Amino acid sequence: NEGSGKNLGMELSVEKFFSNSYFLLFTASFYDASRTGSDEKYYNSVFNGGYILNALGSKEFQWGIKRRSSFSIGGKLSLAGGKRYTPIELDASETAGEAIYTDSLRNSLQFTNYFRADLKLSYKLNAVKASHEFGLDIVNITGRKNVLKQTYISGASPPVREVYQLGLLPLFYYKIDF
Repeated sequence: NEGSGKNLGMELSVEKFFSNSYFLLFTASFYDASRTGSDEKYYNSVFNGGYILNALGSKEFQWGIKRRSSFSIGGKLSLAGGKRYTPIELDASETAGEAIYTDSLRNSLQFTNYFRADLKLSYKLNAVKASHEFGLDIVNITGRKNVLKQTYISGASPPVREVYQLGLLPLFYYKIDF
């Protein structure tokens, strides 16, 4: 642990606070996350994707006597540079029976960009002593396969495979506030 790390970047956020029954938020981060090893060489950190962009918002529609009921629709979009990874030496890995990485190329490769779109629908009923909310959150509505990591399986064809993050996930919920 004789190296050092360096993180440089800038961030911009633009927000429309909740009023007129909706809100919006946009964020952008641009960065460089690197380190120098004990060999005094420069390496990217595993999370050096270079950028992250987010947009989210929600709109609420109220109705009924004293506006006791409401329906909301909201969403979030995220786009980020892919995680970094180190190439696997196939011949050495086959001999060892486990992944052997090319240390001189540590975090020199990058997975494809990360993208995720989420959708949220909810119905809320405000009663005298409590409010009831029924909702559906759909995580990764496009079902995009975002790469989590690379794995090596000795004897498999192909021996190097990508492991993916969570796919489409619908979450139903009921919430009571009192």
